[in-house]
Amino acid sequence: MHLPSVALLLLGASGGCITESTTDTTQVTVTWSIHDLHGVGLACPVAVARLHANDATTDFECAAGIGTSGALAPEPTTLTLELVGYGSSLPAYFDLTDGNDRRFNAELITDGGYARLAWTVDCTKAERIAVTTGDSHDYFPCNQGAGITSALPAGDDLFEIAALHDDQVIASTQVSATIRDRNQVTDLGLFALPIP
Repeated sequence: MHLPSVALLLLGASGGCITESTTDTTQVTVTWSIHDLHGVGLACPVAVARLHANDATTDFECAAGIGTSGALAPEPTTLTLELVGYGSSLPAYFDLTDGNDRRFNAELITDGGYARLAWTVDCTKAERIAVTTGDSHDYFPCNQGAGITSALPAGDDLFEIAALHDDQVIASTQVSATIRDRNQVTDLGLFALPIP
């Protein structure tokens, strides 16, 4: 079972709850879950969970599963939840410039990870980029330029990266890579897909 596709950092903010604020700072409440690719939850493997918010950090007891940051500047902010000594969530982007508090839901996969890639394609001829390995299929808007796949089992994989027009492959290439566990991201690289 594969988890839903994970998009770019710009699309990675999984929050949505907004609390009105009247101050010149804001806070983020973070929750975290640790589970395998089948969705089976696991106990926290370390003592400390650390929220990274740009250059600021806040430490929590990992077993609590929830915590609230210290005061953060109202600015564009990249959030990552690190289980110290174990692994980190995918980064998520939040625009905190309105001063409203946010909620960030972080997850870590124990027995799998992700693949990241970028592409150069004539997007006037292709609408989407497809990334396929085994029974996993991820699709990205061509003009997005980069993406992160859905969660994949740890191990060796052969990836096909294809440019699609009307859902037909018009250019493609392949690459082999090893997916690591503990939510790590494997960089597949930059792919040029020349379209005839």
